[in-house]
Amino acid sequence: MKSRIDQPLAKLADAAFEQASQKVIERARQFGTPIIVWENEAIKEVQPPQDRSALDRQNSGRLPGRPAQPAAGPNAE
Repeated sequence: MKSRIDQPLAKLADAAFEQASQKVIERARQFGTPIIVWENEAIKEVQPPQDRSALDRQNSGRLPGRPAQPAAGPNAE
């Protein structure tokens, strides 16, 4: 496996984005809140999928590694 130094910055950024997205989805499931996303030039509220396979089906038409983007706020981790 390559060290972080050997990986292009874009790949590291994509991996960090994916990890943050999963945290947002899990937190929304835990608290029963919608996820705010930017999609098709509009802000939308969507309910988090209840299982991983639903998330995979939901993202099947999107670019790989680019799920609907949770809106980042000042308190985002």
